[in-house]
Parts: sequence; structure tokens; C-alpha cells
Amino acid sequence: MWTVAQFVAPTAPAMLWAGVAAMSIPIAIHMLSRLRHRPQPWGAMRFLLEAYRRHRARLRIEQLLLLAVRCLILGVLGLSISGPALRGCGARPQWAGSGRLICLVIDDSLSTRALDLEGRSRFERLRRAGQQMVDQLGPDDLVGVWRSAWPVRAPGAGTPALDDPHLPWIAPTRDHVQVREMLARIEPRYSRADTLSALTSVRDVVADHGLQPDRVYVVLLSDWARDAIDLDQPLSAELATFGSTVQLAALTPTPSSDNLQVTGARPRRGVVLAETDGRAIVPMTLNLRRYGADLPAGASQVIVTAHGGVEVLGDPQRRQVTWTAGQATASLGVDVVAPLSDVWSTGSDRSAISLHVHVPGAGHGDVIAADNDRWSVIEVRRQLRVMLVDRFATGAAEDDQAVPPRQWVAMALAPGDVEGPRAVEDDRTVVIETEAAALGAAATEVDAAIVLRPDLVGDVGWRALRELLEAGGLVWLFVPHTGAPALWAPALRGHLGVDWQIGMEVETADESGWALSVGPTAPPVPSPLELLAADWRDLLRPVRVRRRLGVAPGAPGPGSTEVWIATEDERPLLLASQVEGGRLMLFAGAATIEWTNLPTKPLWVPLLHESIRSAAGGAQVLKEGHLRCGDQPVLGSRWRGVESLRLGDVTVSLAAEGGDRVSARPLHAPGVYRAVPESGPILAVNTEAGAGDTGALDEGELSQWFAGAKRWRWLDRDDPASLLAAPVEIVALGWPLLWAVMALVLVESLLARWFSHAQVTSRRSWRQRWLARFRRAA
Repeated sequence: MWTVAQFVAPTAPAMLWAGVAAMSIPIAIHMLSRLRHRPQPWGAMRFLLEAYRRHRARLRIEQLLLLAVRCLILGVLGLSISGPALRGCGARPQWAGSGRLICLVIDDSLSTRALDLEGRSRFERLRRAGQQMVDQLGPDDLVGVWRSAWPVRAPGAGTPALDDPHLPWIAPTRDHVQVREMLARIEPRYSRADTLSALTSVRDVVADHGLQPDRVYVVLLSDWARDAIDLDQPLSAELATFGSTVQLAALTPTPSSDNLQVTGARPRRGVVLAETDGRAIVPMTLNLRRYGADLPAGASQVIVTAHGGVEVLGDPQRRQVTWTAGQATASLGVDVVAPLSDVWSTGSDRSAISLHVHVPGAGHGDVIAADNDRWSVIEVRRQLRVMLVDRFATGAAEDDQAVPPRQWVAMALAPGDVEGPRAVEDDRTVVIETEAAALGAAATEVDAAIVLRPDLVGDVGWRALRELLEAGGLVWLFVPHTGAPALWAPALRGHLGVDWQIGMEVETADESGWALSVGPTAPPVPSPLELLAADWRDLLRPVRVRRRLGVAPGAPGPGSTEVWIATEDERPLLLASQVEGGRLMLFAGAATIEWTNLPTKPLWVPLLHESIRSAAGGAQVLKEGHLRCGDQPVLGSRWRGVESLRLGDVTVSLAAEGGDRVSARPLHAPGVYRAVPESGPILAVNTEAGAGDTGALDEGELSQWFAGAKRWRWLDRDDPASLLAAPVEIVALGWPLLWAVMALVLVESLLARWFSHAQVTSRRSWRQRWLARFRRAA
């Protein structure tokens, strides 16, 4: 392919302009020489004029030619001094750099959905740059494509076909046409960027090919939003070494823009009990965040809608958030009222509903529409079933108290007569009394089990409690009111999988008892009890503890224990830990006034109710209702029998893994996924909070971060494909032009001599002319 030479701008343009200006000197002299003089006729002039008229045309051509040469001498002299050069002279093939490996890492995270003033997304710019690079490749070049939105699938996870619509990556191939078509098909995802994982995947592929460093190009096509990389974490040693063995290049950051994201829409309970009038009242906390440099004052409308299947339940709830200048975050509470007449299935006492939060776009202050929606899932029940595990044998010596622990608990859960029937219930709570020694499989059929006598529970009972936790239920243990040594502690740790430290002997306080911690070092309000947050400290203050068992949480880690309540000496009183899909709690005292006055204080009833409602199956519901785009969830026993998930036209199959169900691929799109068949549960998938940050990383700081890779450069924003073009030689023209000036001077001298028409009157030799001059000098 022939290329057209390009003139490179001179390094000293002033000298060029000086030469151009000097060209006017010969022209001025020429014009001055043509000024008319007053003629003075004389006799012999008649013959000269006649000769001049015959040769006038030739003489004018000679004068103009001599003038042109003199102007050219001055112009070329100025050009030679200015430092000119030529780029790309000659011919070269289009694939002069063939045999290379090109790794394109394209950012398809949520931030690349941001639109500019012309309505084009950032991803369009990245896609266009990638296509230009593919067009620049030679027939022997390999090109691979990685998508850096989370999750980044490693090459070892399988090589997808080029027509795979979900296409996490493309193995290096010479089929450039299909790669270009794939780039034209893919759309940005809804998750955050994971650039470092993409680079790690690229490094593994490059190592397998074993090419020379100058034949491997790794091109990062990203808008470099703030979530792309963490500049506070330096480039790892492995990636820094990799970056020094390939040619790394990146697009410059896209300028920042303003955006609004719904970052949270969380029900305060995972399970809601239906009201007696057939409605469900769902308390929710909504969180909004604005991104940008100069945040103006304004207002945003928030619309919350409840859905039962595809039906809208009741009227949408509308709220308005008023923003002050510079305010970035806002939070508000909403009580969503949902009529349930069309929700209940025949013979069912529970149903799942979804909640949709939408914020209409705010124009230039909201450049991403996809993060203006958020979904949540809750379970609505007619009743909760609570098992009360105690010793109910009549005439037992340890049960001779005026009000035994089981009665304090039963009265708080379902006020009524607890002396006669073994099942006590009100409209929404069923309390089932069970002998501790006979505890068995029936524990898996309730929502919560309150164990007042763990010392009487056998191995079968402990296994049943474990199954209840795996089903997403609540197990709440109290210390036996007998005060006997805690010989049951090893069974608790062994069967339920916690490493709590539990003392053997009961501790007794003085007459005033231990107060509960309410100061600055007190544990924060537990998130399941956030409805009590406004009065939390006031509810704790009147409580006193006279006897307790020494307990302490285990080592931090996944599912680590939280201290919900502590005494004033900072000793834990109430522990809670996530075990499997459920919640395990331990109160370090007995539910009787001989141990603590808690059953007689205002905290007792809401503590029991909120703990049970937030944990009785609700923990798993909340987890399934708050998945991030890109998650590949492991679903619990509630999903047994479900074959696939459906969101609009998208269907994702589920595979069995032990007793759980696992989605066959990540759930990339946000929304409410429904079970197939449709009688199953539902789950919600949302954009990750912070993924909508459209602020840009600083180019200087990004350059310092990349400096650890040694061999890297910024791509030309207007022509990113120039990175892959074959090297073009640049030829300096200074010295050749100076030689041309000398040649022009010689030509000018010869022309001037020739055009003068001088005649040689003497034919003497040079020796004769030299002797004559010598004699005259003597």
C-alpha cells in the first residue's frame, strides 16, 4: 500500500517565515530597476532600439527566470534553517506489523452507559476505538477481547463461541471480521468495573502464547470512572512485571459528569405479617446518592410501587427529596401499603411481593438512566409459627416460680391463656409448646424456636435446630433458670457451628444489678432492630441484670458474631450470628425476673417480635432480595423444584448443587427474577451502590499508578489505532535543502553570466593574460 508523505511542522517556524519575507528583496530590486527614465534620443539609438525590439520577449523571460532563482534561493535557505522533515515517504504494506498479539480490554461497566450532550454513551466511544484497532490489523495478527465489568471470567472457565450473546471474553483469534461484529453487538452491563481481574486474565493468556514483548499489545479501553481501579492500592508486583514485558496502552479518562443513583431500597423486615384488614404495611429505607463536582440545589421525585406477580398492588407511594447545594446523599423512610386480596394463593399462608423504587431522570444531572430503579423482595405471611422449647412436666421442682420463663415469653408473643393448650395463638402468631427432651423434626416446620432449656436438648434436638437454621429460621437460646453449670455449651458449639466462649458457672451481681451499656462504647443498634433505633437507648436504660453467664463472641470471620446488647462493664449479654441461612441468638441470662427485670420492661415485647420477624425466614429473603448485578447466587432450600429464573425474555437455568440451586450463569440485568414454574419464590437483582459514580480518575494520578508497568503510553484520543500502525521513518530535510541552496547559487551565477550577453574581444590564452597583468603590475 502506497502512502503519501506528510510534512512535519518545522522546529523553528520563525526562520521559515523570515526566508519567505526575504524573497521580497529580489522582487523589490527588480521592480525598482524598471522605473521609467526620461528618454534622451541620439543618433545611434535608432539601431539599438530596433535590436531591442527584436529580442525584448527573450530578455524578459531571462529576467523573470533569474528573479525566480534568486527568490528560490532565499526561500529554500529559510526553510532549511527552520528544521523541516517528512514522515512516511515511500511505500509500505498495510500489515507491516503482522504476527502480533493484540489484547483489547474494553470497559463495559455501568458507568459507560453515561450519555453525553449528544445522546451517545461512553461505551460507543470505547467500542469505536476497538473497531478501529481491529481494522488496523494484518492477516497474521491475533486479537482477543476481554470485558472488564464484574464478574470477569477467566479463560480457564471455557472459551465461548463468538456468537454467544453473553460473551464474557474472546480468545485470541485471526477471525477479525467476527471480532468486529461481536464488538458491534455487545452492550454495557450493569455492574462495576474490575480492571485488575481482567488484566490478570490477560496475563495468563499472554504467558501461554510466549511471544516477544514487542509483539504483544495490551490496550485498555476504559472511561476510567472512579470505580475502575483503586489508586490507593499500588499495582501488584505480578502485574507490574507483566506490564514491563508487554506494550501497555490506555485511553485517557473521560471528563466527569453528574449522575443520580438509587443506592438502597431495603425493607426493614424480610417478613411482614398481614394486617387484619388484608393489607401489608412494609416499612422501607431508601437511599439516594448524587455524583459530581458542583452539585446544585434541586429536588428529586421518588415513586415506590408494590407488585404481586405482574399486578400492581394499590397506589404508588410518592415522595420528594429536596437537595441543598453540595449535598451528595439523602435517606428517607417510606411505609408502603399493599392490598393483598389478589396475592394469596389458595390454601397458602405466605406470598412474595416485590417493591419497585423509581426516580425519574433529572436531565444533565443524571446521565445514567439504568441506576434510577431499584427492586426489593419481601415475604408476606398470615401468621408466624414460634416453637417454645421448655420443660413442661407438671410438678417439676424447678418450675415452681410464680411466673416461669415460658410464660413471660408466651405472653409477649401471644397474650392469652398459656396454662391449658399446648398451642397458644392470636391472629398473627402461633406459639407451639414443645418438650425440650422431645425436640425433633417438628422444629423444621416452624419459623422460630425459642429454647429456654438447652440443657435438656438431646442430639436429635440439636440436629433439628441446625436444620431450622439451614431453612432460614431463627433459633434463640436462653440460659436455663436453674443456674446449673453450662454443660450444654459443647453441644451448642458442635452442632450449630459457632465458636462462642461460654462460661460454666453463673455470675451474680450486687443488689443493684448490672445496668446495660448505653454510652459511646455501647454496641450500635442492630440492623434487624432499626425500627427501635429512635428509642433504643431509652429502652435499655431501665433494664437491670442480676445473674448472667459469661459469654463472648468467637474470632472474626465470615458469619462472625455481633454483640447486640452488653452490660455496663462491656460484657456481652445478647449475641447474634448468621448460621447457614438463619440466625442464631444467645441471651446470657434466663427469661425470669430472678435473673433480670427485662421481661417487665418496655424493651421485652418489641425485642422478641422484631428479632423473630426480621430473622424468621427473612434473612434469606433479604439476601435474595439484594443481589448485585453479576452475582451467580446459590439459592437455598426454598428453591428446590425450581427449574429456571425468568426476567422478561431472559431465562437463566438453575443447576442442583448439593441441596441448593445455583444459577447457570451470572445474573447481569437488574430487575425481579421469577421462578419457573411461577408458583415458586422471587428474587431481586440491582445495580451495585457506587457503580453509578461517573466522576473520572485524575489523569496525573493514573499516570503515576501506571508508572509501575514501565512500558505504557496514552492512546491518541482522535486516532487510537495509530498505536498499531507500522513504524514510519521521519526524514530531516535541513542539510539536503542547504545543499540545494548551494546548487541554486551556482545556477544563479551561471544564468547571470549567460544572460549578460558579454562578448570576449580577445582570444589570448590564460598564460598571455597572466603575463600582461604581471607587466602592468610591475
